[in-house]
Amino acid sequence: MKRVSWISLITLLLVIVLAGCSSQEEKMINHIDNIAKILTSNKDNPDKVGDELQQYVNENKDEIKQLGEDLDKKTKKMSKEEKKKYDEKWQPRLEKPMKKILEAATNQKLMTNPKVQQAMKDLGNILPL
Repeated sequence: MKRVSWISLITLLLVIVLAGCSSQEEKMINHIDNIAKILTSNKDNPDKVGDELQQYVNENKDEIKQLGEDLDKKTKKMSKEEKKKYDEKWQPRLEKPMKKILEAATNQKLMTNPKVQQAMKDLGNILPL
């Protein structure tokens, strides 16, 4: 069950990033990069990861929320051809951080840590669903 919610969150982040203007995309990609770094930086110390992730979410929640909402609206307005062009443009840039996030999602120490779970829940709550 918890893996499903991580994968849902990862998928949502990917969809959001693939829409919008360049500066909004870059800002969201930078957030995804930072989240990936936090999730993989101390994989043997889940409490530290949870604390760092919670701090990052708290400090950036307003911007992440606004970017998510703006990019979600733009995604819904895109034609199939526009979405295809965005995928082609942004997918290579997202591969490395998304790989790190997926790797972290399979780490049982992180998946079961209450601090990490709470930070991921808080992150999921600020993104449009």
